[in-house]
Amino acid sequence: MAQGSSRHTVASYKPSPKQFKSGLLAKPTTRRATLEGFTVDLIGFHPRHAVAIERMALLRAALRLYRLRVAKVFPWLAHHPQIIEARFEERCAADQDPGGILDWGFYDLRDTDDPTVRYPVTLCLRNFDLTNPPQDVTLRVAGTLAHEHGHYVWRRVLSEGARKAWREALGDDALHIVSAAELRDAWDATGTPRDTTRPHLTSLPLRDPRAYLTIMDLASTTLDWHDGGLYASLVRAARRGDSYKVPENPITTYARTNPEEAFCEALELLVTHGPKALFGPVRAWLTTALPELRGTSPAYRAR
Repeated sequence: MAQGSSRHTVASYKPSPKQFKSGLLAKPTTRRATLEGFTVDLIGFHPRHAVAIERMALLRAALRLYRLRVAKVFPWLAHHPQIIEARFEERCAADQDPGGILDWGFYDLRDTDDPTVRYPVTLCLRNFDLTNPPQDVTLRVAGTLAHEHGHYVWRRVLSEGARKAWREALGDDALHIVSAAELRDAWDATGTPRDTTRPHLTSLPLRDPRAYLTIMDLASTTLDWHDGGLYASLVRAARRGDSYKVPENPITTYARTNPEEAFCEALELLVTHGPKALFGPVRAWLTTALPELRGTSPAYRAR
């Protein structure tokens, strides 16, 4: 990663009042800047608009954090960053469907044989919820950067042999049966508050990461946690005697989409939380695919 000034270079941009619409630019203007050593295309940014200033502060904090952490675990990527497209518009999604799901970020997944083509990593800054604690949001943006850079690594850096090995490792990962009662008991055994709405900030992911990842997976697919919360949904499922087939070495819920997304999710966790966020076999799969990785020992701690 280029080491440059963290001062951004957008002060000369002065849009006319007619460009605004509901506090945002009606026709987003692009301005290239250098932020924290990264080349960033700012889309729809106005340096005197309160919302834009707030999101710019988030972007700069996330870029600093990403730069520090990716340099520890994957120095090659730190020195080969993609251009980052930071979008400040109100709606931002990969498919630009007005009624679609909003994204935190995305990477252009079009394939090309031209090695000079470098698609940008896109961040949708208006889609991050700033009512959450600032350190959580900053980490989420840094994680999104790691995830979307993971698509670049998967498609433009890994050999076909490395991708094949990763796919086979995921396919060989055994499924096992876990009951809702076991997950409820794991929740209680770790001292996790029963009424929490933020289990990722409790002792659950540290003391029982397998139970935590399994519960979060089920929360997005099976458990009816909107009625009384996540723990209450586990209690109801345990009373029914529910059980589930889950991976022996889970990464995240989204990782089950396909092998490429699993790779990106694993890389994100490694960058943002360190190797303790991944099970031993997953760390081994990553280092097989990317021998250049560092800091994959559980003794390493993300800082």
